[in-house]
Amino acid sequence: MSNKMVALMGEQPIPNLLPIRYDQPTEVLLVRTKRTEQTAARLARIIRPKAKVFFSDVDPYDISAIYQELTERIEVLGWLWAETVFNLTGGTKTMAFAAYQVAVDQASQFLYLESEHSQSRLRQYAFEHRLATLQRDTIIPAVITIDDYLRAYLDDYQFREVKEAFEQTLLDALKGKVDEIAAAVQGPTGSLDLDLVIRTGNQVGIVEAKTGRKAKRKEGIDQLNTAAGQKYLGTYTKKFLVVDASWEKLTNLRDLADARHVKVIELPDYGETKTLTVAEQQRLVQAIKAELGDA
Repeated sequence: MSNKMVALMGEQPIPNLLPIRYDQPTEVLLVRTKRTEQTAARLARIIRPKAKVFFSDVDPYDISAIYQELTERIEVLGWLWAETVFNLTGGTKTMAFAAYQVAVDQASQFLYLESEHSQSRLRQYAFEHRLATLQRDTIIPAVITIDDYLRAYLDDYQFREVKEAFEQTLLDALKGKVDEIAAAVQGPTGSLDLDLVIRTGNQVGIVEAKTGRKAKRKEGIDQLNTAAGQKYLGTYTKKFLVVDASWEKLTNLRDLADARHVKVIELPDYGETKTLTVAEQQRLVQAIKAELGDA
């Protein structure tokens, strides 16, 4: 297995973090653009304890310049091409084209991470007579924590006090049912407020809990859409809106939630009794596992 890795930086750091954590290269070259400098810096902060990190600055759309920069930078680093693998998952398509051509010309290996169906599937290729052949096809087991995930996207975060009974009830119901859960997470300067953060395997989701009148408004959808946008936790983050009401007649809200890929979990019995029944607890757990996977 190669022990040097080239990672093309896009706005989403997780497709680079997962292969690095799984393969544990001794040295990593983060290929960044002006737009992804902060993302690269946050990723470097996470992986530095176990790997040396280097940076390469490129124009995201100049294929020939990217090709030359990668070739020269790797030679200056003294990496052997046979020990170098290119992760083509991130970056712009033109960055991937350039890196692929370097891999072809130097007979280096490359990999691609597929993050669909609640799995992290890694495919790695080698060249035989300039033809790419599949060498490895594997599902990456859990290699990250919620802390890793948050630090990959945020410069800082902290925990606030759990103030709402509904939030605490959901937290208690999900503990032990998922791999990891954190409550009341705030982003830098309070700009982001997450009721719950949940991890199963390498999949992470955020939960917004709404009760009473707020359970029948679009506020929760908007908050989740902002939190899981490119500015904060990125598009790989699953979004859950848990309400203590029925949305049976709220067709417009349901359509909006579907359009924004928000999973709505209705717990109307809690709205009546302020107690989570066994049936609703099962509904909650099953809905979240269906989205995140049952790792």
